[in-house]
Amino acid sequence: MYHILVSMGLIGCTAGSGDEVLIGPEVRVDHADDGVESGEPAACLGDDDTLHVVWTDDRLGYAGIYYNRSTDQGQTFLPADLKLNQPLGDHQARAPQLGCVGERVFVVWEDLRDSTLDNPSVYFQVSDDGGDTWLAEDLALDGDPDEQTASREPRLAVAGSSLWVTWFDSRNGAYDVFVNASTDAGGTWLGRPTRVDTDGEGDAWSGSPHIATDGAGLVVVAWEDLRSGWSDIRVNTSTDYGLSWALDDTRLDTDKPGGVDSFHPRVSAAAGRAYATWHAAADGVRADVALAVAADGRTWTETPLRAPSTEDFSADARYPQLAAQGDELWLAWQDDRAGGYDIFLRRSVDGGESWAAQESRLERDFDGEAQSYDPRILAPSGPDDDLVVVLWQDRRYDDEQVGFDDLFYNYSENRGETWAAFDYRIDGSTPGSAWAIDPWLGRRGDDLHFVWADGRSGSSDILSHVLAIGEETVQIAVPAESLDGP
Repeated sequence: MYHILVSMGLIGCTAGSGDEVLIGPEVRVDHADDGVESGEPAACLGDDDTLHVVWTDDRLGYAGIYYNRSTDQGQTFLPADLKLNQPLGDHQARAPQLGCVGERVFVVWEDLRDSTLDNPSVYFQVSDDGGDTWLAEDLALDGDPDEQTASREPRLAVAGSSLWVTWFDSRNGAYDVFVNASTDAGGTWLGRPTRVDTDGEGDAWSGSPHIATDGAGLVVVAWEDLRSGWSDIRVNTSTDYGLSWALDDTRLDTDKPGGVDSFHPRVSAAAGRAYATWHAAADGVRADVALAVAADGRTWTETPLRAPSTEDFSADARYPQLAAQGDELWLAWQDDRAGGYDIFLRRSVDGGESWAAQESRLERDFDGEAQSYDPRILAPSGPDDDLVVVLWQDRRYDDEQVGFDDLFYNYSENRGETWAAFDYRIDGSTPGSAWAIDPWLGRRGDDLHFVWADGRSGSSDILSHVLAIGEETVQIAVPAESLDGP
């Protein structure tokens, strides 16, 4: 059966037959007024049936960081949102990141509270009781309390009671990449954040970092770096929970330094192995997906991944996403070899040393028929679990080509060897009628949890939905008078 969670009066309606209207089954998370723009959602699953969500919205006339939670598998949320960033000034805050371990909930974001020069700092909050209470004051992690320089795009990795936050920072001139670490659930942090790009301080732009951990001491950070002239991908690793880092970072892309632009680094780590993926404009226009592997966590080797049909760069492949577990690796990306972008996935069972002979195309419309992009991967929960899920944004119903996205997923029950014959729609508005963007995907047992920003009301709202694996969203016909309230 479908998991139908009706949120009357919160989701936009579409006229049905007679005296009925069609209602999307999703639940609205934010409680901002109509016309308020809510976006940049992040979510995580905590203990029991708890789903935690953070986002930004401008209900007070400026962007703030807001929080809400559900304790009943996403069926209902608290009646009021909590504004996390303090004090209650008119400063802007954005780019929240969220992590959960048990009852602990961790949030980082960039914040302009002290700056008159548009220089954000990186701030942190934590709840030790499932979101009931939080620190009385936000904690700055970047060591720049007066916001004299800019700290941007914080990224968070969590394992047990250890936390790592990376960002890029202009304190030395051109941006450098920094990491701060805590081994006591955010109670204390390094007195001074560590710079992990190892050229001269502020010599060249280093930015857009991504971070991951294997939970057993290995921490890996990759970023875009301009020291060679164009954008290269560089990486640094720590094997002692982020307390120390390699003296020299490593360039991952193996073309001539600065020869082509490489972007969008994504990293993963498992069982002492480190992985990094990115896309590079190999012919100057079309991008190619690349992957590098460090079997020992330190020594990197680039691995080609493209199918023979695209080795001549006649197609454009971008925005890869990566998931790892033990020696298994899953890589998904968007690829326009058939015209419009399709979603492809490739699997390795030996840590990236070899790959399945053929990649899988995951969406089930015609090849290249519509734009499908921005995949997200959910790996199996452990060695005894075989489920892999991939989510993406899709414009197959955007007949007017105005940029309206729907959300779809596909799944594999044999760890990515084969995939379901159908893909499954997640959002419940009329197909192709509004945007559904910035999705998050989580899983608890046989249920998939989704959170995203949705434009069906005319402004952006944060929606949540739960589906059993292998089911999709359907609209519900209800009597029109039931929407008029009591």
